[in-house]
Amino acid sequence: LDGRPAIESLRETLSKTLQKDSRVAELLKNALLIGLRPRGSKDDAFLVRQVRGAGSDGSLLIGDDSISDETECRFMVRDDVAAREDLEDTIKRYSLEKMFKGT
Repeated sequence: LDGRPAIESLRETLSKTLQKDSRVAELLKNALLIGLRPRGSKDDAFLVRQVRGAGSDGSLLIGDDSISDETECRFMVRDDVAAREDLEDTIKRYSLEKMFKGT
């Protein structure tokens, strides 16, 4: 990330976050996600993947997705409150769409 091994960037992020918010730091340690999008994209959305581990070379293991130099990466966490709110919003949108479509 920015020319450094990903694990080094993660350690720096964790250290800074631990000083500010121990709850988020704990989520970073136990429920780490990484957001991916093409560098320079005008879209605010990231493709979010779970970090499964670290390689011996300092890389992060995220499954099938490969990260190129043209990929913007952002460490992310998701707690139970945010997940619940997102689910409720999705259900509300679905209900509204269903009402207007008449099905």
